[in-house]
Amino acid sequence: MLRRRFVRCSGCRLRFVPEKKKGLACPACGSKALAPWFEPFHLGLVLLVLAGGAGALELRAAAAPPSARPPRTTARVVSRQVTAPAESGPRRGKTVTLRRGDVVQVRAGDGETLLVEDAKGNQVRLRAKHVELP
Repeated sequence: MLRRRFVRCSGCRLRFVPEKKKGLACPACGSKALAPWFEPFHLGLVLLVLAGGAGALELRAAAAPPSARPPRTTARVVSRQVTAPAESGPRRGKTVTLRRGDVVQVRAGDGETLLVEDAKGNQVRLRAKHVELP
């Protein structure tokens, strides 16, 4: 059955499985101009190749190293109350009040000031003296 394929007549567009290889002609119009026809088997092969490619991409993404983001350090606010404008987050542009004992994540530090993120996701710049690092 693997040798018998659908062919299509170029003259009358009839699709058929030829009986013999010798003297191959269209049974309807007798034309000798025949072309191979796409079979459902070919569609199955294409789907298998696409699934294999998608699986390979999935494995490649899973094997990739995680992004090079430095680990955040946790800190605790030691000042009684600190009010600062939020640079980003839900309260961006408004003031955020942090109280003594609040736990914050240190995102970046450049000398005297630290960029910290509170539990709600607001990012604020504070002086290092207001925050106790572990």
